[in-house]
Amino acid sequence: MAERREENRACAAAAAAEVRCLAGEGMKSVDALLLRVRDRESSQDRFVFYVDRAIKLVVEVALGELATEKKTVVTPTGAQVDGYDFARPVAAVSILRSGDAFMQAFNACMPGSPTGKLLVAKHAGSELQVLYSKLPKNLASCSVLLMDPLLATGSTMIKSLQVLTGEYGVDPQHITVLCLISCPAGIKNVQEAFPQVRIITAAVDAGLNKEHFISPGLGSFGDRYFGTR
Repeated sequence: MAERREENRACAAAAAAEVRCLAGEGMKSVDALLLRVRDRESSQDRFVFYVDRAIKLVVEVALGELATEKKTVVTPTGAQVDGYDFARPVAAVSILRSGDAFMQAFNACMPGSPTGKLLVAKHAGSELQVLYSKLPKNLASCSVLLMDPLLATGSTMIKSLQVLTGEYGVDPQHITVLCLISCPAGIKNVQEAFPQVRIITAAVDAGLNKEHFISPGLGSFGDRYFGTR
């Protein structure tokens, strides 16, 4: 119960900071999925299944917040219908390796949309470096979803945002960060560095433990999702 109260307080703080936390919005399906994702007894197959379902919800919510414009189409009956479509092309960038867990959901929702990948890590004890990048050339004209399941300290996310805004000219207001689980420290650090960037997360946990894992968290996402140790 204490951990649940901490999670609720963290979600409330996130809401005050203009971060959308799905677990704080009464979405019972998200709560049920996250409980199974967190359970250390969940097999890899079950973990992947529940993660994929939760991620799909996060992606759908993020797409629902993007800017739209009016558009008219003609139906097979010859009638005209007014509606709305995305105002800008939508692109997705995953932060390797764990961010690739989001790609299946994004491609299912937005088939044919541009995608890219970034690998950010410390090399030989140095500061964070971009070790690999493969990004669409037209990112500056897109609404960009930047995806990583866990937002802990925020350092990897900030480095990735620096690449998108500095090297590819993406306006921060057109970037949405997508996470499964975040913590207040990571959110704070990202927002201080990029206050215009929107963050959408399934849950906000209390903080980091002494091993720098998000707590209560879900352990090592990459190991559990990809079946590695």
